[in-house]
Amino acid sequence: MDDFAFLVNARNFDDIRRVSKIFKIIPGNIVQLVCLFFPPRITSRVIGLKTVNGKKIDGCLIGILMTDEQMLRYRWLARWRMMEACKIAKKNEVGLLGLAVIPSYITKGGFDLVRKHFNKPVVNGRTMTAAVAIEAVKIFLNKNNVRCENAKIAILGATDLVGKGISKWVCRENFKKITLIGKTIDHLSNLKDEITAVNKKNYIIRPVEVTTDINGVNDADMIIIVSTNKKIVINADMVKKGAVIYNVTQSRNGYVELREKRPDVKFIVGSLMETPGIVSSFDFGLPVGVNFSCLTETMVSSAEGAISDSVGDIELVKLDNIINIAKKYNFKPYINY
Repeated sequence: MDDFAFLVNARNFDDIRRVSKIFKIIPGNIVQLVCLFFPPRITSRVIGLKTVNGKKIDGCLIGILMTDEQMLRYRWLARWRMMEACKIAKKNEVGLLGLAVIPSYITKGGFDLVRKHFNKPVVNGRTMTAAVAIEAVKIFLNKNNVRCENAKIAILGATDLVGKGISKWVCRENFKKITLIGKTIDHLSNLKDEITAVNKKNYIIRPVEVTTDINGVNDADMIIIVSTNKKIVINADMVKKGAVIYNVTQSRNGYVELREKRPDVKFIVGSLMETPGIVSSFDFGLPVGVNFSCLTETMVSSAEGAISDSVGDIELVKLDNIINIAKKYNFKPYINY
């Protein structure tokens, strides 16, 4: 019996090749096909976490071999694989189920799994992911001796679950300019109205711009990328000199040109946490002692004895507290500036 299970899929074919040596010698087109037919399985144990009282908290990774692109393209199959993964979790009598980015996205932030396919707490990991991005903003301001009122910030993918959480926090602070960018103006307008209503109650007035035009990033000192849409790419000529780009999605695809042509722009891979002492036999291709923020939230929630789900929209109260809770376990954001 495990205290928690973390449902994760392969981000790309590099992840798949790390699963087994045989995939390194099979042609790529065959690997793509084979991935669709592999059922989920436990790929690793996760050990090393203890509660503040010294109780061991052990878990496992349940892996789906489909890549991010395949999960998004064949959603019916991805949902089927997740249902199979939930059966593995129940059979293993895990006390809590955590979700990686794409499983969370496909299940509407975990809502589709709650009580339907898993009858214990489900954690979508989005709160910690948003909190780590916010810590990156704070570090950017401190490192560059920049005050909020002198900084312009843009969020690309503002209506995503994580994007909403980050946007709510950013719009509470006194930034010089805030630009929220998304796919549809209606969703953006609804988000702006929601933020404005909450801020009014707290006597906070902040000018917020919303747009569907990606060129809204062009005067931002810091850009936070939350959108997983690979068709939406920031070109080298769109970005202000010396800007910082924090990519929550971790995808480097589509930003090769930007990184090559604009050495003055700092590009940071986000959503990572330092988790000293945590041991897993699966190689995510991350630095030693570093794990994904969504896995970290799963571990922390299990250690804290979570009895309720953490799915759907991010609550600001939880966003304010989650980093401090992580610090109890000596976990902190990994932000490589």
